[in-house]
Amino acid sequence: MASCSKEQNEDVNDEETVEIPIVVYLVDGEMALSQSYSTHLEKVFDYTKIPYANISISDFNSDDYISDETRVIYINNTEPLSQSAKQSLLEFVSMGGTLVFPSLNEDQKAGFLSGIKPTAEFSYDLQAKGIHFERNVLPGLEAKEIYPLKTNIGLKKDAFIESINVLATSITDREMPVIFEHSIGNGKVIHFNTFIEFEKVDRGLLFAPALKGLQGVPFPVANVSTIMIDDFPNPVYDIDAEPIKSEFGLSQAQFVMERWWPDMLKVADKFDLTYTAFPCFNYNTIRQPPFIFTEWDKHKSVINNESVISSEWLVEQVMENEFELGFHGYNHEPLIDTIWNSNTEYIEGALRSARKIWWISRFGPMPKSYVPPSNEIDSVGLKHLANAMPEMEFMSSLYDGELMEGANREFDVDPFEPRFFDFPRISSGYTYNDFKLYNLESLYLFTGIWSHFIHPDDIYQIPDADITTAGDFALRNANRLGWHQSTNGRKGMLEEWNDYLQHMIDLHQSIRFMKVYDGASITRNWRESDYEYVANGDAFDVRKRSTNSWVDENYFWNMFVEKSNEPTLLNELNRMKATYTRTSFFGGTLLTINTSEPELKFSDDVELKGGSSYDLIEIYTKVKNAYDQYAIDRDRSLENVQSSSDAIIVAAPQAVITDSVAWYVANENLKAATDMLKARLETQFELDTVSFDKYALYLAFQERPNEVWDFFEYIYWEVSEDLSLDYVRYYLTKESYPSVELNELWLRRQIEANPGNITLVKEYLRYFYSQEYLSYLDGILFDLMENNDSEESYALYIKYLIDFHPESVIEEL
Repeated sequence: MASCSKEQNEDVNDEETVEIPIVVYLVDGEMALSQSYSTHLEKVFDYTKIPYANISISDFNSDDYISDETRVIYINNTEPLSQSAKQSLLEFVSMGGTLVFPSLNEDQKAGFLSGIKPTAEFSYDLQAKGIHFERNVLPGLEAKEIYPLKTNIGLKKDAFIESINVLATSITDREMPVIFEHSIGNGKVIHFNTFIEFEKVDRGLLFAPALKGLQGVPFPVANVSTIMIDDFPNPVYDIDAEPIKSEFGLSQAQFVMERWWPDMLKVADKFDLTYTAFPCFNYNTIRQPPFIFTEWDKHKSVINNESVISSEWLVEQVMENEFELGFHGYNHEPLIDTIWNSNTEYIEGALRSARKIWWISRFGPMPKSYVPPSNEIDSVGLKHLANAMPEMEFMSSLYDGELMEGANREFDVDPFEPRFFDFPRISSGYTYNDFKLYNLESLYLFTGIWSHFIHPDDIYQIPDADITTAGDFALRNANRLGWHQSTNGRKGMLEEWNDYLQHMIDLHQSIRFMKVYDGASITRNWRESDYEYVANGDAFDVRKRSTNSWVDENYFWNMFVEKSNEPTLLNELNRMKATYTRTSFFGGTLLTINTSEPELKFSDDVELKGGSSYDLIEIYTKVKNAYDQYAIDRDRSLENVQSSSDAIIVAAPQAVITDSVAWYVANENLKAATDMLKARLETQFELDTVSFDKYALYLAFQERPNEVWDFFEYIYWEVSEDLSLDYVRYYLTKESYPSVELNELWLRRQIEANPGNITLVKEYLRYFYSQEYLSYLDGILFDLMENNDSEESYALYIKYLIDFHPESVIEEL
């Protein structure tokens, strides 16, 4: 942060700027949670450009000076602090600073900071689960609930004084505070009374308390929202499937062309949306030449008395409505080295085939935005994508997930292929729930970005009647919604989608929907910009310091303000001729501000209301006296506890309860759920159809159904051949072989296990009775004759000799 006086600020240059953090995290090197949270917040403040620093507790113990310009300090546990360092924190809070404990502070002698009674026994509640938001700790989250299966492991409710301001409680015990605010002098302490381990998707929740201490501190945001349509346009089929079959009596092709697309155009017009469509040309598994387009060209429709290729007509519709065409792939095979059997030169061949059809069909300029099939791609695939499609600039996989599999991306240059800038997606689907809103608001708070995707076929992903244990959040249409109307008393999916969009627009009135290329370009400009913060009274002036130009000359900022100071700051914004919208947040207001220049400069020495009428020395003296008295009372209480024979202090468990498959499903982390199920199945020696059904279902809804065959292969070689065949036979009662190669392999393996089964052998002959499989046919038919002493088996063998070895027929007869 620029530590300049207001006189220096008039012509400040970079050489005179000294970076002093406005936000500090005191990191405990011995505590994994502290290291994890500080890493996540370091990235958050990298996005917001607010000066931030991680300082080790050992360094703070050596030098506990806190700059006047530091507004917020995070720390997990004060026990490792020296007495001097603790006094420094106390003074910081009492003078108006904000102290955040993002997990339970277990220092039994520092409860004064957190509003814990001096007589508290520090007994842990081991039953209370989940988080229920009593206030808008994130915009729009009041009364919403998250993590219903996670145990908080926090202090019991009777440990806290009555004057704390409870912001969130447990779901199962609405009296237990999970997030609360405690006022001390002119400052505040915000305490998370939970050991739930927060991760990347929770960054906004960890960041939100800082804004209470950053009143009058604007930070730049991208203000970009995008709606992506994956697998569209794509091949369409004359397949009748529920629930559309019952609702409209339409095939999949008719639904997409006659109902879904016209409705999507109406939605775009209603909400001033623009779409980016990501076509996929085929759904075959071709991974070597020739790369043909039979699926894309196959379906024809009559439009205006003219026969047209359905998929190409849909492309023309996207272009006529001036939406963006991105790229999803030649087919739906992820560009991953192992999937392409290390024949990675064929990746570029497939992509160049797609380029050719793009040019021949006149689909316009080559696409600049890419969504990987199933959101999966590795470094090899990225390299070949960049080589084959040099116009491509942006890669949109997922914000969360596994980095090595193509997900877990930031809004940054791709970590494996610098020719791409990543613009990951944060949410999906036509319907929303508490966790989806939490997930997207957590990111939106510090970026202003909502990157969302849908599919035309989401409506078809209803629960399988044979699998009743699937979690409600595992499928894209878990509630069996219709498109216009549902038979279960719920709204149709289209109406739910309208409600979803209306909710976002009402909550964030500055929201801007744009094409992925435009939104990602603005986001790249935003990420490449540097900003300077200069203290100005109780606020901070901010300006873009870097000289990089933006494709859009609108600049957006977020800033928190308490209700009591809203008139003052709104007057300042009006003086600057800035426009703004308001969102209820954390007991105050989150302002989203729009300026034509990349800076916000307040009047000199802005004064904000807050604190008390006492001077700072008097305030600290009062707080210090209260703290000292608390220490005396606490010591006395601990002595009484130690002398009492029936007093028990319940220790916190060493580890937070492990998430279950059900929890991962409920929170839409199907990758983790399938990994857990796979690990479970691989250690069992008997057929487990319940776990297997879940495993196969969750793979299918991640668009990874063929991975089930890798599981069969593992069981075959590492566990039991018989068990793997049992699984294959069970699977084939509901599904079919995805390729000729797998059909031949597993049918042959079944025959090897039961060589006298003439039914299996005849099935093999029906499909594989050719010169290509000659090396297998001889053994299969000879073993059949040896193990099945029947005229039919002998006749099959003789026919085989006549067809392929006529010179041996006389000898055999």
